Amino acid sequence: MDVTGNRSATLKPGEFRIYSTRRLETPPEGLLTVGAEQGGLPPVRELNLEKPFPNPSSESTVLTIQLPEASEMRLVVCDLLRCRVATLARGHYRSGSHLVQFEAALLPTGLYFARLQTKGRTASQPTLHVR
Repeated sequence: MDVTGNRSATLKPGEFRIYSTRRLETPPEGLLTVGAEQGGLPPVRELNLEKPFPNPSSESTVLTIQLPEASEMRLVVCDLLRCRVATLARGHYRSGSHLVQFEAALLPTGLYFARLQTKGRTASQPTLHVR
């Protein structure tokens, strides 16, 4: 605590904290959800899987998913042989933007593909993992 009574915190790159005066639901482990109807964000118009950040990465990367409507979705990561190495998200999600962290520290160096599937539509993005 400093002389003004404020607390300070050291955050890792990409880490943030949210403080509120009301109780918030806890999202599933590894998934942060931001609804389009909250916070004055513009509505999502089409399904989108944005480029992972950072890319390439050595430990973890963040994937941003944009869903135009609430729907069932699945987000998996596959290697070059199309073998699934991780399932990052699966289930029913509301419309809006969703951030998913992909922990790849235990995977060998290589090119992987994040693949989003929902309602017969698919989007994919490459991600390079280096050790």
